[in-house]
Amino acid sequence: MGQKEDSLEIVNLFSNLLTNPDSGESTIKTLEKVRKRNSGNENIESTYLFNASKYLMYSGDLDSSFSLAENGMRLYKDNEKGIGQVKFINLMASIYSLKQKNKKAIGLFKKSLAICESNKEPIQAAYIKNNIANLFLGMLDYKSSYSYISQSYRALEGSLDDPYLASITSVLSLSELKLGKIKQARLHAEEALKLAEKQSNVLALIIANHTLGEIALSEKKYEESEAHFLTSNTMSEKYNQQHYVLLNSIGLMNLNIEKKEFNKAIGFGELALSLAERQSNKNTEYSINKHLSYAYAGNSEYKKAYGLMSKAHDLFLKINGRETQNSINEILVKYDSEKKEKEIAKNKLLLLKNEVE
Repeated sequence: MGQKEDSLEIVNLFSNLLTNPDSGESTIKTLEKVRKRNSGNENIESTYLFNASKYLMYSGDLDSSFSLAENGMRLYKDNEKGIGQVKFINLMASIYSLKQKNKKAIGLFKKSLAICESNKEPIQAAYIKNNIANLFLGMLDYKSSYSYISQSYRALEGSLDDPYLASITSVLSLSELKLGKIKQARLHAEEALKLAEKQSNVLALIIANHTLGEIALSEKKYEESEAHFLTSNTMSEKYNQQHYVLLNSIGLMNLNIEKKEFNKAIGFGELALSLAERQSNKNTEYSINKHLSYAYAGNSEYKKAYGLMSKAHDLFLKINGRETQNSINEILVKYDSEKKEKEIAKNKLLLLKNEVE
């Protein structure tokens, strides 16, 4: 087989690991064979490390994922342009984000944005802005999330075959929902679902259904909301997308609180809390504790409710303090200032060149 065929086989095999976890042992053996017969080939090794790291991240093994991404970075340490490093930098930033190390995450996203723009790679830059939007969404900073995801969506909206457009459209929809733009949110969520169905994109289908569940819940369309959450959750469990099992459990908890079915809400909430603790997801732990306290209060278990609300308050102060938010915004403001300064210097140089000519 040629290099192109082997690269494609690696991508498909890791995809198969996610979608068919039972095939793990045989798939891993096949992957090692492909890797071994291409020993010394930098492109194949890069493809292997990137997809292995991404698989481990989706599976919740963040430390192993980060280690492989670092190995991928080392492949390109002598590359002056640095464009080969971008995909690994983004993976590392995403892992930092999942670990709530937001300042480190945004620093790496900024670094990869600068590389993309210096190499005139607007599509890659759009993907990075999507990642930044997701980070702000997790921090409950919906205005910043909307700003970045709008830029990402505008850069890609004409590329209907882009594999990430459906997911990006879902994130745009969720940001709009959080800002009260319900009509636009539904339009974009339905657009995302159609794109995901057309592409048979499993992850995009999971995200689109989850987003439609959130929108229907905000509109008090409880049956529709439950159908979307359950569809998303079933697919998340089947394809080992633990982060979305967590998010759908939160959605179903909130849905059942609205329906005043507090025992069901407590069941989903306690499941979500155990998943969040396992994934060290402090941002969702805040949201779960807060809403789970409502469910226990609805069940007249006021002592338990008070304890959860107190814990939620402490978590919120810890992860969304003014100092943390300001430090992240300072990094982005500095990046924008540096970018503008470079553009001004470039324009002055061009004017001077024209005068000399």
